[in-house]
Amino acid sequence: MTRNRQDLQRLAKLTEAAFAAAQTRLQQKAAVEAAVQAELETLAEARQQVLETLVISGTQSPAQVVCHGTWLTYAEQKRARLNTALAKARAMALRERAIARKAFGRNQVVAELHKRAQRPPEE
Repeated sequence: MTRNRQDLQRLAKLTEAAFAAAQTRLQQKAAVEAAVQAELETLAEARQQVLETLVISGTQSPAQVVCHGTWLTYAEQKRARLNTALAKARAMALRERAIARKAFGRNQVVAELHKRAQRPPEE
């Protein structure tokens, strides 16, 4: 095997490893984004349930109403924090997508060059 072919083979292995690492990081960032999104949805469902039970009537004590109001305040604060976390997670995922896209392109180009180098020369 010539030196150029060996270099291309090493480069192909390196770009493949870089692409695999980029894919792994992208999957991790996407999982964080999905987890924050799921937590936001769970909070929204719980908020909706509390709002449905928050009917001022003779059956609820003032303490229950105050408790629901306090929880809703907490839920709004948590929602704000989760929205900030979601924005950060999405930004990180977008950054990782760009890196993975570049790694994929490099991997494809080197793989094609390596494949061409493996072919016998045409006459």
